[in-house]
Amino acid sequence: MLLLLDIVLLPMLFFIGLVTSYEDIKYNKIRNKWITLGLYWGLGALFLFLVWYFLAPSLTAFYHSKILKLPADAPLTVYTFNLPFLLKSFLNFIVAAVVSFIMWKANSWAAGDAKLFIVYSLLIPLFHYQKSYLPVFPSFVLLVNIFLVFWVYFLFSAIGHFFFSFYRRLADNPAGFFEALRREKIFDWAHFLPKAADKIKSFLNGLMIPVFLILAFNFIQHLAQSRWSIDLGGAQQIIFAALILFNKAVAGAIKKARAAKWIISATVLICVLGLLNDFSATLQILYRTVNASVIFVVLLALFQWLSDFYTKKNQLQTVKTADLKPGMAIDPACLESMGLADMKGDSIGGLSSEGAQKIKAVLLGKNIDSLNVFKSSPFALWMFAGAITTLLLEKSLANILLEWVSRL
Repeated sequence: MLLLLDIVLLPMLFFIGLVTSYEDIKYNKIRNKWITLGLYWGLGALFLFLVWYFLAPSLTAFYHSKILKLPADAPLTVYTFNLPFLLKSFLNFIVAAVVSFIMWKANSWAAGDAKLFIVYSLLIPLFHYQKSYLPVFPSFVLLVNIFLVFWVYFLFSAIGHFFFSFYRRLADNPAGFFEALRREKIFDWAHFLPKAADKIKSFLNGLMIPVFLILAFNFIQHLAQSRWSIDLGGAQQIIFAALILFNKAVAGAIKKARAAKWIISATVLICVLGLLNDFSATLQILYRTVNASVIFVVLLALFQWLSDFYTKKNQLQTVKTADLKPGMAIDPACLESMGLADMKGDSIGGLSSEGAQKIKAVLLGKNIDSLNVFKSSPFALWMFAGAITTLLLEKSLANILLEWVSRL
């Protein structure tokens, strides 16, 4: 019966994935007709499977007795679906819809991308998440894979662009390159040390929330395993994904002195209670926490630095205000520099017709004749790549990363 689910659902997933990727690349748009088709197909299939669950025993008995003319005491095999499995599939669909809506409202992605994620959540059978199954919301694995596949591509593109730019500048004008380094005072310790101190302080600030969250989780996981034999390992993905997806909000929170004090106080309190309760286990938890947090913050800082470099060099273009069109995504830094930070939400995922007219009118009123916009990025393609990755691995890339970190 599991094979039947793949036969019914996966062809539609691949069809919608291919057509939405093509149209997003060519037209920078995900059309609602494909979203509607996917929803009708997925919900219709689950509804028919649910109906079959209730009708299967009587129809199978009728087939055996009336069609095959088998005796009443002959073995009767009923092929049907597990009811809890079908109910969990519906629940996963509902939770995926809620999460997509929240992320859209939080400006984490565009409306079309959010709706496409709901469709993929519906069309991927739950057993494809079996290696890192998360109760209630198994499609969280899909969500993580979508963003990580995109970020892995983006990271390698940024690294490649950085080294290519470095080599080109050095090859074209070696004397000018080293003169630029001298002007930047790269090797001037009096200039370098204060900047290094600021970087270290920023790094330590960035560690606060990851250390607190991962530490709290490790203590809760240890308690759940030792006392109630409950494994909460899959929930660690949620922590890392939330820190990645909402890292700007996290960074803003720790800048507030009161929030930082509460975080530090809570972390110290957890450590003290843990050491008093189980000294050796707490030391192991502290080691795992600091190890995972440092690696996480270093990787995140490296990615952010490379992505900022790559975006500024390769992904931004200047357009005239009069040429601003729906679908364009304005650089948030550009809006902030113009004193229009409150309008950043209008540009997330591409401007709507109303958003384009609204921002254009404000900019023209301020006599701003040009601004920076991002080159279009077909996120539907990366969503499809994330879905394929999920089908192949049957677990999240975050699990692979966590397994690697745990071995360090």
